[in-house]
Amino acid sequence: MSLHDIILNLQQQSPDENIYLGKVTMSPQHAKQFAYLLLNYIKQYEEIFGEIPSPPSKEKIQELSQLGIIGVKSEQ
Repeated sequence: MSLHDIILNLQQQSPDENIYLGKVTMSPQHAKQFAYLLLNYIKQYEEIFGEIPSPPSKEKIQELSQLGIIGVKSEQ
């Protein structure tokens, strides 16, 4: 362990490529404060615009794919 144990790897994903944007390293204290701020911003956003939906489950994605509603790129 060290003073900088929290690492966020940032990337932009698309169906065709993943672009590495960088890495953020922070102390556990900074990570805790960042998490606190992020949760507060999300709470404020949802108070104004409504609840942010959770991502669909793998089962729901498979169901929609089988019905032909969405297309799913297979992982290779």
